[in-house]
Amino acid sequence: MDAADGSRVGLLVLDAATARTVYRGAAWGAERLVLCEDGVVFDQDGIRLHSPAAEPSFAVLPAPDPVPVVDGARVRVAADGVFARCTIEAGALPDTAAAVTLVRPAGPAPEPVTGVQGRASAPADKYVETVAAEYRVDVPEELLRAPAGVLLRLHWTGDVGRAYVGDVLVADQFYSGRQWDIGLDRLPVEEVRARGLRLRVLPLAADAPVHVPGQTGDAWRAAGVRHAEWVVTRSWAVGTG
Repeated sequence: MDAADGSRVGLLVLDAATARTVYRGAAWGAERLVLCEDGVVFDQDGIRLHSPAAEPSFAVLPAPDPVPVVDGARVRVAADGVFARCTIEAGALPDTAAAVTLVRPAGPAPEPVTGVQGRASAPADKYVETVAAEYRVDVPEELLRAPAGVLLRLHWTGDVGRAYVGDVLVADQFYSGRQWDIGLDRLPVEEVRARGLRLRVLPLAADAPVHVPGQTGDAWRAAGVRHAEWVVTRSWAVGTG
């Protein structure tokens, strides 16, 4: 549109979902907008992209010239409205399915305990030791060699989950209806290699006064790991040729 001084101004209108993916900064010799659902950092006249996708992509306005390059990967560029959509042909990801084996099924849920205000209290440690379901997690050697950016994502139900390397507690979680992420690079990798990773999940009693938004019935109170996967986030420096 025309401004009062005779100059022209362009307006870019984005929907709410797209607007949450906008990054603005200097890259490839100019101020640019970058749309990306993954992590973007402006770095030395380019960007650094962090993504778990097999073929991560980002959209740029104005389009860079020459085409951005990534060491060891080809970049495809195509029009995406007024943006240029750049897709990195990053290559196949390792198998993301995580091998989780049930070692011991859960026993009966402990009787709920409430505090002075009638709120449910955390179960005693002795129940985690004796009646929690126990699982063994097989961690692939290729992930142990490069643990940075690797998450073990657990889709689970129950009351309390705890993760151990050997007999050492390394992570825990109360059930909230969401997945449980454990960063592999936060664990003692050599100990994981030598002693393994174990999970214990405690069930929640049917009459425990606990509410989890979005959960109905009682199935979510049962202790169990329903599905597990490895989420591998890779990083690329995107510069110019």
